[in-house]
Amino acid sequence: MASATRLPLKSITFTTAFIINAGVSKVSFRNLAISTFTRPESYSRIIAVLLVLANIKNHRVFNAILKHCLFSLPNILPLIVLFIFFFSVITSSHFPLTEYDYNFYKSNSTYFSDLDVICSHLLCAFLQPYNKKNKLVLDHIILGGVIYSFKREIGIKSKDVDERAIFAIAISKYIIKLSRLTIHPEVSLNASGLLPPRPGRWATMSGPSGESTPETLEEAEGTVTPESETSDEWDWTRIERENKRGLKFATHFAALDGLNQEFTGSQQPALGRYRDFMT
Repeated sequence: MASATRLPLKSITFTTAFIINAGVSKVSFRNLAISTFTRPESYSRIIAVLLVLANIKNHRVFNAILKHCLFSLPNILPLIVLFIFFFSVITSSHFPLTEYDYNFYKSNSTYFSDLDVICSHLLCAFLQPYNKKNKLVLDHIILGGVIYSFKREIGIKSKDVDERAIFAIAISKYIIKLSRLTIHPEVSLNASGLLPPRPGRWATMSGPSGESTPETLEEAEGTVTPESETSDEWDWTRIERENKRGLKFATHFAALDGLNQEFTGSQQPALGRYRDFMT
């Protein structure tokens, strides 16, 4: 998804349209279709085309990217720029029959496909307005991990459902790359003008990645005043306070990285080793 976001989509679209228009008059579509689908090896081509067209998730992901980058550029007011990453992104979708399991409920694995689409909307809406100036997404933004918690099943006829119903909760971890170098999120957000001035100095990348200094959090917590609570302005103290509130949930997600030490491989007995029918 990040690779598609950083492409020069307008130039690619113009070039593709020019080539198609130039070649339409010289191509006999009837002869082309006959030669493509009547040769002995045409069955594999037909199957490949059908598989590509049937992968609805790809259409949904690129539809989100093209909408934000070409057709409906986000218009974010200057007054709310400093706290747009605390806003919600609302999307709507319909689930095809291929996403339902044998119980006629939406399959758990398909929630991750929906998350790809939602993340496409989120990152494009968040970064696209500033990408021309700051070149923030010329390099990769990698999905480092996802955790899902299922709350309610989605049936095949779930139309009249309360819009406040929660079906699943997910937390995603993203990694911002500059070539092979991992960039601290605070550095990227500050370079894009999405953070207010910080008292003192900016944090360096000498500490562990993704961690805020305890002194900063304690200072932010200790300087809360009634005026800052009711003010509409988002200063560094309020940003840090919201960040700390979210870290209460994110730290539990980060703790799951220790589970990779629990797998012993062949060092201890296993219940069994099973193969999929395709392997």
